[in-house]
Amino acid sequence: KIILVVDDNEKEKWLYADAIRKAGYSTLSVNSATEAIRVLKDSSVEWELLLTDYIMLDWGGFELALAAKQLHPTLPIIVHSRGGIESQAYQSTLPDVIFTDKADPEETVKLVKQELAKDLKRGISGIVERSPFYLTAGFLDDIKARVLYAREQGKRLNLEELPQ
Repeated sequence: KIILVVDDNEKEKWLYADAIRKAGYSTLSVNSATEAIRVLKDSSVEWELLLTDYIMLDWGGFELALAAKQLHPTLPIIVHSRGGIESQAYQSTLPDVIFTDKADPEETVKLVKQELAKDLKRGISGIVERSPFYLTAGFLDDIKARVLYAREQGKRLNLEELPQ
């Protein structure tokens, strides 16, 4: 899974991509929303999250988020800006997209982790809802904790380590 980082400012793009990689995630960085749409159309790639700047030369982050949601409706998206965002205007159109003016790379990594944890929780809930087996809440909490810990350590969860 890959996190797509979009920013037309080379320095900013590198700062965010580097911070995300140091947190244990794989990234692909592009310079424009147009290029981002081109790579998002690649069906061979499993996208984990889209992180985009709000103000860019070709399209804005809001327009990119709209287009990305058409291609990948469940893709977590964070739109950030150092100059501030009028997020209330966009929140009604894209309620599951995070708009933030906290553009510090370390703060952004925290947001990335929070969004991926939410996405993981949604995924586990979806599996449980479709499961023919009865799973207790304690069992699910244990699995979630183990998956999150493995992800934070940059590892995959070993299914043989789960309780039987």
